Amino acid sequence: MTDPPAAARSVLVLYATADEPFVRGFLVPALGAAPGQSVEARDVTQLVVADLETTLAAGRVVLEVITPAFLVGPWSAQVEQIAAGAALDQRIELIALHVEDCSLPLHIRYKEMLDFRSRGDWDGEVEHLRSYLARPPPVEEVLPCPYPGMRPFQAVDARYFHGRDAEIAAVVALVTGGEREIYLIGPSGSGKSSLINAGVLPRLAAQPGAPALVARTMRPGDAPLRRLADCLEATAADAAAVAAWSARHAGARLVVFVDQLEELFTLAPRAEQDGFAAALRALRDEPRVLLLLAVRADFYAELMQSPLWLDGRRRHVDLPPLRGAALREAIELPARALDVYLEPGLIERLLADAAGEPGVLPLLQETLVQLWNHRRLRLLTLAEYEALGDGGRSGLAVAISSRADRCLHDMTPAQAVIARRLLLRLVSF
Repeated sequence: MTDPPAAARSVLVLYATADEPFVRGFLVPALGAAPGQSVEARDVTQLVVADLETTLAAGRVVLEVITPAFLVGPWSAQVEQIAAGAALDQRIELIALHVEDCSLPLHIRYKEMLDFRSRGDWDGEVEHLRSYLARPPPVEEVLPCPYPGMRPFQAVDARYFHGRDAEIAAVVALVTGGEREIYLIGPSGSGKSSLINAGVLPRLAAQPGAPALVARTMRPGDAPLRRLADCLEATAADAAAVAAWSARHAGARLVVFVDQLEELFTLAPRAEQDGFAAALRALRDEPRVLLLLAVRADFYAELMQSPLWLDGRRRHVDLPPLRGAALREAIELPARALDVYLEPGLIERLLADAAGEPGVLPLLQETLVQLWNHRRLRLLTLAEYEALGDGGRSGLAVAISSRADRCLHDMTPAQAVIARRLLLRLVSF
């Protein structure tokens, strides 16, 4: 590039809507922060011709992100006016950033042109640009990862939980309608725990006039009655325990979330199953208690045949696997909450690779954690996802394999022997 401008000036980045991830996810953060030098990014589709004179009056370095989307559209009049202004006003410097293959407008005279078409050249080209603009390199940001990986979302993750608005609304509607025992039924890996923790409970707590909620989570295990009593901070799960709990938590409502209810049928003795069902029947008649129970869909038959289901008073919400627009929200919106972007091509590839995979949601979240850890400033790229791939396996498949390898590596020798036997049984029968 030629020598930098004599005096530091503000920078205006013009781009098409489709190129927002590159601009706001990579380019603007890569330009760094410099005292007295602002960087403004504006979508060219939102520019109004009448505003351009004011936009350019102060004299700026104007960066145009050149892609087919930028060059073709009804906003060409704005692009032409900017070029004309730069030709007449020496205070305006017009620089082209060639981001995608396309024919450059030969009639527009750019002071400089930088080639960003190859992802491998981004760092070098933006370093040239920073040098020209006399801007320091960006300060490395430490951003919390909005994806939980293999663990469920928790209440503190509520701002990152997306894609389940309909199911959250369905559960909340049942609660506000007076239901006190609600079952959530879905396949393994569909996000039942996350829906309750990061969706339903925060939504209930945010309702105007709602009582304070005290949520307790339990898994039945082989001693469901004892664990239910622990939720009540008592030695037994009965009306007296509820009354004592209410006295200690005046004005509050107890929410008991029974996660992985299928353990009741696989781990608990029959006497424990019957006692647990009786205790739940007693608790559901207490207006100060709300029961939320999550069960895998493949245990629906056992649930319907159990004492929990006998009197026909059950209300349940089905939780199908995330697909389509809802899955897209779950992929994209957590990052956007932190002003981080995913390349459109990455989103489409993740959707394609996840299609038809049973129980893929936690595995997809684990893949997104790995992509987050390899992001380029505020941009998650398709190139990084493809780099995760191995031969004929997708990045999603490799991320799953890597997670399994780490789990095996962390096991003790005795645990590894058990895991090997278990895995061999799974593939042998």
